[in-house]
Amino acid sequence: MGRVFAREALTAGHQVVGTVRKPDQNPEFEAPLAPDRATGMLLDVTDEHAVTAVVDRTEQEVGPVDVLISNAGYGIEGAVARPSAVLCAWSSHCRRALP
Repeated sequence: MGRVFAREALTAGHQVVGTVRKPDQNPEFEAPLAPDRATGMLLDVTDEHAVTAVVDRTEQEVGPVDVLISNAGYGIEGAVARPSAVLCAWSSHCRRALP
């Protein structure tokens, strides 16, 4: 799903930074889309320090983040999920993006 968003943004002429889970996924993200405007960055979304580092690097190398699309999947098992677990997962993506 993230690749579809990236492709549409690139088609519209935007610069895109996408995060990948494995180093070998960077070329798979950048080359087929638009090597001059698509940048892949390695990220473990469960590591808050890594998230902050990627946002900082993006702002330094590309510029301010105008739009954030978070589509990392989370599996929550059981009839009722603890709200704190859901909020923690959401927060790990959005903390820096919200005012």
